[in-house]
Amino acid sequence: MVLEEGRMAINAHRTCHVAQQMDSAVSLRTGTAPLQPQEPSLRMRLVASRVPGRMDTHARLRARAVLEMDGVAIVQIIALQQQAVSLHSDLVPAMPVARPEVQARPVPMQMDDAGRDLGHVHPTNVARSQDSVALAQFNYGPACDANKIPSGTNTSSIPRTQIGSVLYGSDGIYDCKTVGDMALTFDDGPFIYTSHILDLLDKYSAKATFFITGNNNGKGQIDNTSTEYPALIKRMYDGGHQVASHTWSHADLCNITSAQRKDEMYKNEMALRNIVGIIPTYMRPPYSSCTAECGCEADMADLGYHITYFDLDTSDYLNDSPALIQNSKTIFDNALAAKSPTSDDFLIIGHDIHNQTANVLVEYMLQQIQSKGYKPVTVGDCLGDPKANWYRTDTRSTLGT
Repeated sequence: MVLEEGRMAINAHRTCHVAQQMDSAVSLRTGTAPLQPQEPSLRMRLVASRVPGRMDTHARLRARAVLEMDGVAIVQIIALQQQAVSLHSDLVPAMPVARPEVQARPVPMQMDDAGRDLGHVHPTNVARSQDSVALAQFNYGPACDANKIPSGTNTSSIPRTQIGSVLYGSDGIYDCKTVGDMALTFDDGPFIYTSHILDLLDKYSAKATFFITGNNNGKGQIDNTSTEYPALIKRMYDGGHQVASHTWSHADLCNITSAQRKDEMYKNEMALRNIVGIIPTYMRPPYSSCTAECGCEADMADLGYHITYFDLDTSDYLNDSPALIQNSKTIFDNALAAKSPTSDDFLIIGHDIHNQTANVLVEYMLQQIQSKGYKPVTVGDCLGDPKANWYRTDTRSTLGT
């Protein structure tokens, strides 16, 4: 029952997150304002209700997301896809020109100076028939995040011994195993807000897991010593937080080849090795997209990764404004209502790339966790997995450094 409810929450997260990223990309490309939830052109609804859970000890969040698009939004999406194709016109077949009134124009956010998409938004997650567009964006062009390579020896040949009792690969981890634990997790960073989140975790003596992307959202490579990112990741690791992988460029792992999936993991391993001398054994798939059908689960098992999802989605990616962040607080409060640290546990997802998450939501959650008697821990801790199992650490003999 818990597994099925976890999958429902994952599907809701995937649909809403992709739709929100799509809407942002369309608005950036066309110069229009993002479509609001009440507009019929692109409506996203997240409906949550309480349902029974594991052995009658949990009530899990049941979520359902409905994405509706009318002709206007569809034309905008086509325009977005066509611009991606036009950037590589010598590599992929030409496509019909979209209506002039929705022709895309480049803007600086999530693009390079030439207007190339930096890889975080993948319209093929909604319209997978445009696989050629996704592959063009993934494979070609100096601005593609996926094509940047960290320095040092590739990690593809390292031993990947599977130790401990936590499953590798499989259909994923959805909840904690230790009653009273609250595993806080943050995706997509590090970013400019991550330092403040670390300050708050220190303030409340809390631990968390950071699922790190190596080079997405136009932030540059995490192992670039001219940025603050290496110091932030060292601070996470040295502070007892768990450092985990969210892939190199935030690609949809079910929308690329097996070789590309592994490359996404190798590059992130190389960057993390360059910073803290370890590679993680825990990962979270971007867009919660890693299935047996597409081969992703088997690939992650081969690479020695625990696929990690969640059972409480704060939906902070939909609520990054002062007017909306209360929605995420309410989701959190509703999930904890009538629950007890003597019988319940939670695995929570948030994102350290959002202003309101860092400056409002995180402290609110930490205050509630403390007042209700839960223990804020890492994913590894909440699964009873010893810290020695969270990383591969022999950087001299096995990582080539």
